[in-house]
This record gives sequence, structure tokens and C-alpha cells, in this order.
Amino acid sequence: MDVDSDDASKVINVDELRQQFIRNYCNGNVNIRNMCRFCDSEFSDANPCVEMAKVAAASCMHNCISSICGGNEKTGKGCRFDFPKKTINHTVPAIMQVNYSQMEARVLLCRTCTRVPNLNEYFLLYWHGNHDMSVLIVVAHKMR
Repeated sequence: MDVDSDDASKVINVDELRQQFIRNYCNGNVNIRNMCRFCDSEFSDANPCVEMAKVAAASCMHNCISSICGGNEKTGKGCRFDFPKKTINHTVPAIMQVNYSQMEARVLLCRTCTRVPNLNEYFLLYWHGNHDMSVLIVVAHKMR
């Protein structure tokens, strides 16, 4: 499928993968071997996108906690990381207004899950950590 297309039937449901991971964890079916999935082809999915979604579901979901990010646990309102994010069907360049005299260029990345940060596929597979990646386009943006 090309980058300008959007097919909702091909979107991987990370929330369902998260629930599956929780069920497996509660039943004692999670160990270091299947957490380090990329190490062992027995546990790896043939589709690398599904594999990355499984890792994201287990280790990268942001759940708001008032004492940590300031967000409401149910709605996310007040979250300092702006979760839950809006879903975006396509990656698009954008010009955002900073204040009355400044604009900056940004890239709004395709997003199919509201609680997973912008992930780098290589970090995701090898680090298994929650992190947020964004493209630096404007030097002033870096300073802020």
C-alpha cells in the first residue's frame, strides 16, 4: 500500500495486543525469552509491523497517572505529554503558529494508536522502551 492510501482494515489493534499481553502476564505465560522477541524466531511474528506493535503494546503504552504526568487516568486531560493523542491517517508536513509573530515547521506523523508515542522502529525492537521521537526542522523549536 502506498503512503497516500489509508485502509483501516490493515491497522493493527495495539489495544487488543495490550489486553492479550496482560492476560498472558496474569496467567504466568510471560518470561524473558518471549519479552526479548527479536532474539528468538520462535516467538517473533513473521510480519515486522505486527512484531513492533506487540512490543509497543507491552512496553510503550502511556497510561496517565495524576502524580506522574498530571493527567486524568480515564481521559488523559491535563497530561503533560499530551496523551491521548489524536489519530492521524497520514504523515504530513505542517506549519504551526507558535505565537503572534512566529511559525515553525513540523512533521505530523501517522498515528493509529492514541497512547503510543512516536516510535523509531530500531529503538523499539532493540531497546523495548517508552520514548518519543520527533523530527527537528527548526532551530528555534529545539531551543523551546
